[in-house]
Amino acid sequence: MIPLRPSSTLDWPTLATAVWLGAALACGNRENTEANRPVAARTANPAARDCLGPDSIVDIEAGRVGALPLDLSLDSLRARCTNIRDTTANGDERIDTAIVIARPGLRVVGTLAAIDAGDGIEPVHLTGASKVEHWIVLGSAGRLPKNVPLTATWAALVRAYGPVAGRGGDNGDVFLRFCPMPGFVFSMSVPFEALIDTLHPAAAESTRLASPILAVYVPERAQTTDAPKCP
Repeated sequence: MIPLRPSSTLDWPTLATAVWLGAALACGNRENTEANRPVAARTANPAARDCLGPDSIVDIEAGRVGALPLDLSLDSLRARCTNIRDTTANGDERIDTAIVIARPGLRVVGTLAAIDAGDGIEPVHLTGASKVEHWIVLGSAGRLPKNVPLTATWAALVRAYGPVAGRGGDNGDVFLRFCPMPGFVFSMSVPFEALIDTLHPAAAESTRLASPILAVYVPERAQTTDAPKCP
């Protein structure tokens, strides 16, 4: 499960936790199974033939994931990324249409528009000029600024980026922001017990700090500070 649509400010309204549907994400559809790929495709390096670039570990920064700029139109994304697939994102009382770019160890998900915001299915009109609303990256084959792995723990993020500037989340979700990373939101995989344990605060804090990143929201472009506590 990964988060859907965090707040762009630090007032932290209700944040949904998304379950990504569709076989493309799970790599379980027939056209994406290893056995159904051409021999040449199975033997080639997957990283060498997708739009994220040739590196097996992809550098992630504001406005870019590997070689892919994040401000491209939908037509441009489809032209660049031969491994792009359509999918949906299902959150609390919300379903978004989305795209996913997947390679071994990494998934890059872009939400496009809500097709059901809680009042039933609504028609959505997308054109080739449409752009992704939110980019979400998850997996192990990514590297954040300051050489931070995409699987870093809460404690490692604090060491790299300083104190937490904002924290939010409901129903077990935990989202963090840091001043040196404006526009980024880190969804953390924190055991629910560590969020509700008031009898053993030291143990709960230790568990929280040891919790790894679940997913990262990456801004479409470089931003200035978006946290009131930041200079």
